Amino acid sequence: KLFGDVPWYDHMVDAESQADLYKKRDSREEVCRHILEDLNYACDHCSDDPKYMVRASFIHKYVALAIKARFCLFEGTYRKYHPLNPNTGEPWANDEAETYLRECIDACLKIMNSKVYSLVDEPANRKTQYRDMFINEDACGVYTNEFIWARDYDTKLNVNNKDYSINDYMINAQHANYSFNRRWVNTYMCLDGTPFTGKSGYESMELKDECKDRDYRLAQTIRTPGFTRAGGTVHYAPDVVYAKTGYQPCKWLTDEIKDEIASATASDVPLIRYAEVLLSYAEAKAELGELDSNEWDKSVKLVRERAGVKSIYPKTADQYMVDYFGGSVTDARILEVRRERGVEFPMENLRWYTTFIYATHQL
Repeated sequence: KLFGDVPWYDHMVDAESQADLYKKRDSREEVCRHILEDLNYACDHCSDDPKYMVRASFIHKYVALAIKARFCLFEGTYRKYHPLNPNTGEPWANDEAETYLRECIDACLKIMNSKVYSLVDEPANRKTQYRDMFINEDACGVYTNEFIWARDYDTKLNVNNKDYSINDYMINAQHANYSFNRRWVNTYMCLDGTPFTGKSGYESMELKDECKDRDYRLAQTIRTPGFTRAGGTVHYAPDVVYAKTGYQPCKWLTDEIKDEIASATASDVPLIRYAEVLLSYAEAKAELGELDSNEWDKSVKLVRERAGVKSIYPKTADQYMVDYFGGSVTDARILEVRRERGVEFPMENLRWYTTFIYATHQL
C-alpha cells in the first residue's frame, strides 16, 4: 500500500553482494504476484486442525485465507480504480483487477463453505454483543466462532493491551480527544432498513432523536443518551471535554470504571473477524457486478441483521452515499457494501480506503 514498486528478493540477501544491495525496484505488478504466490502457499500448507482453533490467537489455514482475501480485495479494487499505474503514469502491463477480485472471492468462499465460522448473533443480545467483542478479557476463547485471528492478552502473565489502559485515550483530556463526525454517523441505518438521511429534518435533530431506532452498533460505538458503565452509573453523552464533536467513542471502552486509572487492560483485540470475510466477499462480488439478491443474503444481510437492521436488497443508489464517496461510485450495491464496512469496522482500520498517488489514507 505504501511503496508500490520495491525490490523483490527470492533468496536471503547477501550483505556482501553489490547486486543484492543495489538491486533496482521491481514493478508493483511483479511484487504483488509474488505476494499472492506466498499467500497461496500458506493457504495450501497451513494446518486446518481444529486444535488450533480452540483460541483465536493461533495462525492456521483460515488465517492465511482471510489475509489473502484482504490483500486481493485491496489490490483488485486498486487496479480497477487506477487505470494508470501511479508509480509510472503508464497503463498497467496486464489488466489484473478481475484476477485479484476473483482470488478474493475464492478465499472467502473457502472460509464460508468450511462452516467453521459464523457471526456472533444472539437476538436477545443484539444491543450489547457487538461491543462485548472489543472489551471482553477472554474474547479469544469466547468468540472463536467469529474471531479468525486475535491478540490474546492476560495481565496475570504481564501481556497487556497497550502500555497503559486503552480507556486513557477516550477519557483523558490530554490525549487527542478522539471523536467521530456527523457526516459518518449519518450513514448508520434505521432499524427498519431505511437510510437515516431519508428522514425529514435529519440534519438538525438533537442527539436523543438522532439515536432513536438506529442500527444497534451506533450505541455500541459512540456514547448515546443513557450510556452506562459498570454499576449502572449514567454518563450523559456527549462529554465535549473529551469529544469535541459530541460523538464520543465507547467501542473499545471497558465497562469497569477502575480501568480508567489502571496501567493496563487485558481485553483481547480481534485482528480478523468473520464479518470481514462476508463483507470482502460481498464487495468483490459488487465490484464485478455480481452481487445479486442471493449473494447479498449470504453476506451483507447476515451482518446487517446481526445489528438489528432489516435487510433490504438495494436497487437504487442512496444519494447521500453517492455524495459521501464524492460521486465516484453510483452503483447501489457497491455503495451499500461500503456503508456496511464503514459501520461494522470503525476503529479497526478496515474501512474504505482512498488511494492517492504516493500514499494510502483511511477514511
